[in-house]
Amino acid sequence: MSRQLQQLLFLITIVLSIYVWTYGMTTLIEMTVQLCKTMYSAGHNFGTYLKDIFF
Repeated sequence: MSRQLQQLLFLITIVLSIYVWTYGMTTLIEMTVQLCKTMYSAGHNFGTYLKDIFF
């Protein structure tokens, strides 16, 4: 693993740890779930849009 990637992962871990320590684990899980729902919804809408155009 490259040095930059290691540093980036370390930084992400620190930020997540601080977030969890401050706001609690449930908030982090809720945000992750919400993000996944949003991404899925956006992907689904985009897929439907493409389908309507090409098929």
